[in-house]
Amino acid sequence: MKRLPILFFVLALLCFSACHRYDAAEQLLLRADSLSANKPQQALAMLDSFRPQVENLPRSLRMKYHFLHTRAKDKAYIPIADDTVMREVARYYRHHGTANQAAEATYLLGGVYRDRGESPQALDIYLEATEQADTTRSDCDYGLLARIHGQMAELYEKQFHPYLTLEEAEKSMYYALKDKDTVSYYIFMGNKCAAYSFLSKDDSVRITSEKMYQGQHEKGNELLAATSLFSALYICLKQGDIEKGGGISSYL
Repeated sequence: MKRLPILFFVLALLCFSACHRYDAAEQLLLRADSLSANKPQQALAMLDSFRPQVENLPRSLRMKYHFLHTRAKDKAYIPIADDTVMREVARYYRHHGTANQAAEATYLLGGVYRDRGESPQALDIYLEATEQADTTRSDCDYGLLARIHGQMAELYEKQFHPYLTLEEAEKSMYYALKDKDTVSYYIFMGNKCAAYSFLSKDDSVRITSEKMYQGQHEKGNELLAATSLFSALYICLKQGDIEKGGGISSYL
């Protein structure tokens, strides 16, 4: 009987140690979460340093770790090759996460197939991601929906499907405006230029390109504004409108 108090003490000490370890892990993941949007490389360095301890965490924290690690790689434009972990993460958040988490986890899974050049599979997963989102909720992540449809537009462009490209470009622009992100709105508009070019609608290419320039210029994004004019300049030169082309090139 004398051993029972000692046993209880040891168990309590182990529980305290585990709880302290889990609290520290949660704090690190919160910090990585805050960095992942604008400083993904810092988030990656923090998460990579913590990797040896991940397998000892509860499932919820392991899933959050892999979710944030993949998000940071996606933001940093680092290709993601293995779909095994993200399949588990996406499945977990569909059952245990919010609509936004489920949509983003599924979107990140789609990014794995995008990076592997498996466009049809990526498009299917991206479509699933849009279906996970709940646009009836006030906290719906419209910026995420804009990115998903923007990615779909780019993939359709690579597959030479101009009408599907236009459809997804319009959706990405719509959700960018819902997110009050006019910079992304005009960036996504660029997908329309590619589709119009494939359809040989030169005037539409030029008009869209000039709209992009005007929108970015009004927001003070001069580098984005200048690069937006390349398509318009190409069309002017193609049509032999040297005067118009010269006027456009003066902005570059």
